Amino acid sequence: MKRAIVVNIKNVYGVEKIYPVCEHAKVFARIAGTKTLTVETIDSVKGLGFEIIVEQASGLAQRIAS
Repeated sequence: MKRAIVVNIKNVYGVEKIYPVCEHAKVFARIAGTKTLTVETIDSVKGLGFEIIVEQASGLAQRIAS
């Protein structure tokens, strides 16, 4: 079974933000001390072997999912 987190990308005043959806993603945000996840945090999560599942597609979604 592959570990994964689920996130949602929202455009807030022209800036794309990564919001945690599942409980594991929320834990990573708490560890990072933020309400949203940064691309750097996502890269670290991927480095731990987690797959990133994006609920909706956007430019940033494609960048962090690859």
